[in-house]
Amino acid sequence: MIKPRTRLIHPGLAINEELAKCSYEARIFFPCLWCIADREGRIENKPNRIRLFTLPYDEKADIEKIVNELEGAGFLETYTVDSKAVIRIVNWNTYQRPHQREAPSVLPPPPKAGQGSPKANQGPPVSVFVSDTVSVSDTVSDTAATPILRFRKWQKDNSDKISEIANIRGIGSRQLEAEIAKMETWIIGDPQKGNKKRWGAFINSWLGRVEPEQER
Repeated sequence: MIKPRTRLIHPGLAINEELAKCSYEARIFFPCLWCIADREGRIENKPNRIRLFTLPYDEKADIEKIVNELEGAGFLETYTVDSKAVIRIVNWNTYQRPHQREAPSVLPPPPKAGQGSPKANQGPPVSVFVSDTVSVSDTVSDTAATPILRFRKWQKDNSDKISEIANIRGIGSRQLEAEIAKMETWIIGDPQKGNKKRWGAFINSWLGRVEPEQER
C-alpha cells in the first residue's frame, strides 16, 4: 500500500550536479517519490499507483522510464523479493529523518548476493546532498566525525530528551522536525560554530527562540 507522508527537502537538492544531468521529469519526480517512501526509503513498485502521488497531471509521463533513468544515475535501486517489486531510494538516511513513531517498513530490504532478483545499479555513486564531507555512517568515532554526524548520533541516542524539550516549549512533532532540519542546515553551513558537545543545551536554546505553531 502506498501512503503519502510529509518529508523534508534539503536545499542541496536543487544544486546536485548528478541529478541535474537527469531529465526535467525525473528531477520533479524524485522528491515527490520521497513523499510516498516508507521510513526505510522503500516504495512498492506499482507505476500506476506511484503516478497518482507523483505526476498525477502528466498523463504522458512514463513512470517506469523515469524510475529506470534515476536508477541508472544512482539515485534509485529496484529489486524483487518473493514476487514483491520494490523501489529503494539510495542513501535515504542521508537526506531524511523519519519520525521515531513512524510505522516500520513492511517491504523487504534489498536481497543479498545470489538471492532475489536485484536490478544492477549502473550509475555513479550519489553525492551526499548536504555536504561532500558528511559520511552516512553512524559508527565514526566522536573525535573523527564531522559536527553534523555527531549531532545526528546525539539525536538518535537522545530522542526522548529532545521530545521532552519540545513538549516543554510547546512545540509539536512536525514543527520539531522542521526545526531540527534548520539546525542541521546551520551546522553544515558553519561547522566551526556547530562543533559543540552540549547538544541538549544547543537544542533547548534554539527551540527557546521558536514561536510554537498550532498543530493541525
